[in-house]
Order: sequence, then C-alpha cells, then structure tokens
Amino acid sequence: TPGYYFKASYAKLYQNFRELTFENRLGGYQQYFVLAEEGLYPLGFSNLYMVGGGMSFGALRMDVELFRKDLGGTISLLPVTPGIVNNVVPNDNVKLKLFSGSSQSRGIDVFLGYDTPVLFSQLAYTYSKTEDTFSEINRGEPFPSQNDRRHQLKWLNAITVGEFTFSGSAVYSSGRPYISFDLLKEAGGSRNRFEESLVNLPAYFRLDVGVRYEMKLSGMNAYVKGSVYNMLNRQNVRFIQQTFSVPINTGADDEVIIGSESSLVDRLFNLTLGVDF
Repeated sequence: TPGYYFKASYAKLYQNFRELTFENRLGGYQQYFVLAEEGLYPLGFSNLYMVGGGMSFGALRMDVELFRKDLGGTISLLPVTPGIVNNVVPNDNVKLKLFSGSSQSRGIDVFLGYDTPVLFSQLAYTYSKTEDTFSEINRGEPFPSQNDRRHQLKWLNAITVGEFTFSGSAVYSSGRPYISFDLLKEAGGSRNRFEESLVNLPAYFRLDVGVRYEMKLSGMNAYVKGSVYNMLNRQNVRFIQQTFSVPINTGADDEVIIGSESSLVDRLFNLTLGVDF
C-alpha cells in the first residue's frame, strides 16, 4: 500500500562446485576447486528465509528484515594436529583431513534513510549470530563461525551547501573470533580447551570525512574532492592468523609462534579532481 510494504522470500540453493582452502607450512594459502562427489566431497546446499517490511514518508525511509540461513555440506580442510611440537622437516607431509558439517546464521537488518537535495543520511545496523557445527570438532557442539560478527553498523551522511558537499561516515563491527594457539596450549588437557582458546579480535571502528566542490572548468562540469580515511588513525585489525609453533634450542618448553597479521591501514589523505565530458 502507499507508504507501507511487506515482503518475504524463501530460496533453496545447491552448490556442486566446491572450493577448498588450506594454509601451508609457510603461512601461505592454497586453493583448488572440486566437483561434489558422494562419499568424497559433499554437496553444498542452503535454505534462506527472510520476512520483513518497511515504510516511506516523503524523504524518510525505514526497512526491517529478519533472516535465517541454514547451510549444509560446509567443508573445512584442516590439519589433524594443530601446531608443530617436534623438529620441523621441510619435506615432511602435513596430515590434513576434510571435515564436513553445517552452519546457521540468523539475525536482523535495520535500515533508516533520509534523503533531500540538502541532507542525505543513512543508518544501517545488523545483529546476527553465525555458528558452525562439525561432529568431530568441539564434541559436535556449535561454535562461532570465523565470519561471526554480532554487531555491524554503518552511518553515512552528506550535507550540500551551495557548491560544497560535506560528507562523513562511521563504520563499526564486532571483532571476529579466532583460535589463540597460546591459550590452546595453556588449556592443556582441559575438556573445554576449545572454548577457552576461542577469543575475539578488538572491535573495528573507522571514521571518514570529506568535502567536494563543484565548479566549471573550460565550460565543463568539474569537481575537486578531498577526504581523510580513518581520521582517528585507529590501528584496526580485520583478520589474524597464527600458523604454527616451532621449538627452539633454549629449552623443551620454548617455542616461537610463526604467523601473520593483516597490514594495518593508517590515516590516509586523498585529493581527487574530476571532469565530466
């Protein structure tokens, strides 16, 4: 009806073309593709559900969606024994095993928007929970997926004053979970060693600002824009991966963690000149 709407959807999807990714002993990633085959590579499938609605009053818009995603045939190619506690032999084969399980994601998306020739503002928020279940991992109990981010928020704004447009945006997301090898070792023979070693990265937060000026250049429409990315210069980390531990000669319990972290993006400045032909 005018100003209001209701929506719902359901989809069932199948995936025969599977991608396998594993990390080699030097910390690099290798990928290859296979076709699903019974008894070897499981068929991937998913059920997607969504219900929601929204309303619109002039320049104001609102939309809400409730969603659920059930994925079957989830695969992970993982080493049988994480970490290395003996002497490292370069040509030694790492025993890998293909684990198959399921994943479930559920949550809510909320969108608010206000759009006029002078003021533009959008606020988008997602609360979600994503879990994986593998019969041979964590005693078959669900655990947070590596892509599980409970809270995600984006706020975009722009104000136009004459030939100038001032913009600003804020991006926030909860830190993704990962397994800390340090805590995994400390847990030792604890029954709950998996849960005790599963921790989250710090929350990601970024603030960007910019200004744009419209002008004429030799009879053509042109603009110049300046912006500052990550204005607060936060040391955000999106991903982290610890590869394995290597024993050293100073003692039986001394080990060196070999791994890598994503490069940190510092405060960046950008100047752009554009011309419309």
